[in-house]
Amino acid sequence: MKNKVSQKSARTISHGRTTDRIKSYTPKGILPCSAIGALVGIAAVLALALLLSYLLYQTADPGKYVTPVALSALYISAFIGGFTSSRLNKGSALLCGVSVGAMLTVLTFLLSLAVNGRLSADYGLAGSLALRAAIIVCSVIGAYVGAMKKEQNKKRNNKYKKR
Repeated sequence: MKNKVSQKSARTISHGRTTDRIKSYTPKGILPCSAIGALVGIAAVLALALLLSYLLYQTADPGKYVTPVALSALYISAFIGGFTSSRLNKGSALLCGVSVGAMLTVLTFLLSLAVNGRLSADYGLAGSLALRAAIIVCSVIGAYVGAMKKEQNKKRNNKYKKR
């Protein structure tokens, strides 16, 4: 009888904590989820820029493709940031997407001012504003995709199964 372990001590892990007491941290509210989504978006754009610059370097004339590749990396990362924010928040996808997109847009404005000394480089002010508005659109699309529930797909698949 002395060799048997009680049920309480079986749940105990190192340092005397039990598995019942360990909880994962999930941020609550739009702003913390959006900040995390923006940070994920920034990390994604850095990783994509590194990967795509390596692939671009392999082409014959990399200078010709720099702007489209950089913009596509920015838009893909805005999508990823909106997706992450919406998954964390599990609330309003529109608000998550707009807030992440706005954060990334403000960051691109600040970087543009720091590097070029002006807001627009090649496209003029209207073109620059349109390209930056596309950041918000991609982020909102990513947030809506992130807010989709898997249960809806199961219901749709069950509808067409033979009985």
